[in-house]
Order: sequence, then structure tokens, then C-alpha cells
Amino acid sequence: ALRFSARLRQPKETPLQEKYDYVETIIDLLEMREIAGAAIGVQGNGLNQEQRKRLTIGVELASKPELLMFL
Repeated sequence: ALRFSARLRQPKETPLQEKYDYVETIIDLLEMREIAGAAIGVQGNGLNQEQRKRLTIGVELASKPELLMFL
């Protein structure tokens, strides 16, 4: 999901490898390394609530926003 978001939401001019490297940084920042390859939406084997929240934050960070507000 993070790679997909980075590919869609970062500028076309940004090299693909740079996008993927940034995604790896996000995975480490949000401490998601152990679930990096997990299937999303699989009943019973999916992500728990905390992991889904981290993923949602990661998807937003993958777009390299200039400003990100948490309410």
C-alpha cells in the first residue's frame, strides 16, 4: 500500500527507486518492518487496529506532504 501510494501521489519526475527508498524510511520510522509484507484486508490474518492506523499515517507520509496535521 505504501509503495502504491508513493507511485501515485509523488511527482512523476521523482525516480521510482527514490520513491521506494522513501517508503522504506517510512516503514522504519513507523516501526512497521515486521508487518511490511502483510496482506491488507485478510480476515483473521490481517492487521490489528494499531497497525491499520500506522498504515494510514504511512500512506499519507508516502506522498511527501509539505504539511501534515494530526487532530
